[in-house]
Amino acid sequence: MDPTRSARSAEVYRLTAEGLRSMIPEDQLPMPADTLVRVLHAMTDGLILKRIMMPELVGDEVVHAAFAAIAGVRTP
Repeated sequence: MDPTRSARSAEVYRLTAEGLRSMIPEDQLPMPADTLVRVLHAMTDGLILKRIMMPELVGDEVVHAAFAAIAGVRTP
């Protein structure tokens, strides 16, 4: 991995977590903000890739359910 790219990514994650904490108290998040931003990024990348590769299996309802789960909302 390119150390410069890794450092830039770490800084983006740090700033995003900081911004998230400024909007939502960390005790109201499902996990620490530093972890949440990484989880959301990885989850989004994975969902997009799977949606491109298998749109019949990863439709809107799957994407909505994934983010609802992070928000603590149960979906059918």
